[in-house]
Amino acid sequence: MVGLATFTNANFYSSDTIADTALGIKPNNWEIPYASPQMSTMTKKVYNRHFTWFRTFESKEIPIVLSNMGIFYDTYEITPNLALKQAEVQLPLAVSAGAKTINDFLPTLKLTQRITEEKPDSDILSEALKKGAEELKQFSFASTLTHEVTEDNQWQEFGLTIRYSGPGELLLTRGGKQKKICDLSFTNGEAVAYKDPTAGEWVDETPVFVGSNKDYIEGSEDLSAVRMEMDKGKIMFRGFGVNENGNTVETPFLTGGSMVGPGAIEGSFNFPGTLSGTWRADKK
Repeated sequence: MVGLATFTNANFYSSDTIADTALGIKPNNWEIPYASPQMSTMTKKVYNRHFTWFRTFESKEIPIVLSNMGIFYDTYEITPNLALKQAEVQLPLAVSAGAKTINDFLPTLKLTQRITEEKPDSDILSEALKKGAEELKQFSFASTLTHEVTEDNQWQEFGLTIRYSGPGELLLTRGGKQKKICDLSFTNGEAVAYKDPTAGEWVDETPVFVGSNKDYIEGSEDLSAVRMEMDKGKIMFRGFGVNENGNTVETPFLTGGSMVGPGAIEGSFNFPGTLSGTWRADKK
């Protein structure tokens, strides 16, 4: 940003800093004029019936200031039209400098989630079967929020690393809707405790949750549920359904997805024995 300000001040005027030492033009703010820019070093042309001074930026001439002829003295002005022309140089630089500032100072954080199916607790399984559940699945959840400091030069330069400690939530997203499972607590980037949704008390361990087959699998067609997984930056969609023998099956069908641009993910798909190809998801 310092470089952008230095470049702008050295090449462009504001309405109160128009001045030229050689031409004897004083700035309207009556302060000591800047050493640059100087109109006498620019190219003077007639532009829209006014004498106008131009500077060249990468072979493109940009009007900087024009004069209004008067009876006793001339005045100098940056009109809206001139400002729009100057914006062709200034705005791309401002966007670039702003993006660099964001990239340098906003941290790169990676959230890793691991959901592992476990053998159901015998007491919970027995209770669920008594209540008519056909099947019970039990899962453990672990999550880590990591600051990828090697991607953040300014943080790395000062030896700073973020280790998040604070609240979080475990959400189930299904059918475009979110359902909150429980509150989480992070310490130094690790999920270390959760709030039991039944008892309402905090438990100092990673959460374990259960669900029946009906909770986990929706629909009645071959592909009855979808789960998205992330592994080392790659995205995989897994489908859950029922085969010809009536058994529950699981298969990856949209695989290898990765970011290819702002809000866009591309990958491949494979419906065994039917169709394969590539897919793309765009943020709307």
